[in-house]
Amino acid sequence: MQLILIRHAETQQDSNISSHNWRLTANGYDACVQLARELRKDNLTHIVTSDEFKATETGRILAEQLGIPVRQADNLHEHARKGFPYVAPDVFLDTLRRFFEMPDVLVFGQETATQAAIRFEKGVQQVLETHPQDKLALVSHGTVMSLFVAKHNPIDVFKYWQGLPMPHVVRLSVPGFKLIEPPSSNDA
Repeated sequence: MQLILIRHAETQQDSNISSHNWRLTANGYDACVQLARELRKDNLTHIVTSDEFKATETGRILAEQLGIPVRQADNLHEHARKGFPYVAPDVFLDTLRRFFEMPDVLVFGQETATQAAIRFEKGVQQVLETHPQDKLALVSHGTVMSLFVAKHNPIDVFKYWQGLPMPHVVRLSVPGFKLIEPPSSNDA
């Protein structure tokens, strides 16, 4: 059995809107349609998303293309960072590097990396318990997905996060959550 995690599609960043509410770009929409074609081989039965718009929109597009149900679930949202101001990309990159390097320190937002990882894993487990016989894809976010993958696999979490495009599929074994498709040499 496997679990498919999907990082949401490309978003239109807007410093006047909370990242929680960012919308997909036209390229992001098109990438979802393409990704759905690739996911057909997986015979998915359900898509479950976080409650953030970029994830729900990615999941909705995929579900429509695949003709399967989609729903939201608790605890799959991105690292809790509401109220964190929009900053230059290099500042954000440095902040995320510190976030991953000091997982038990509150670097920014409302959660440490450890707290976000625990919360996300709880969400994944709840979804798996709710859908024990289904072939699932969970649409979520790069930071929490990277933390989850790193907990169960020997990877450099910051490099892994940096290498995740939007959208992106991560396939994990269940149980154990081992990467089915090993990371590239840039990820480890």
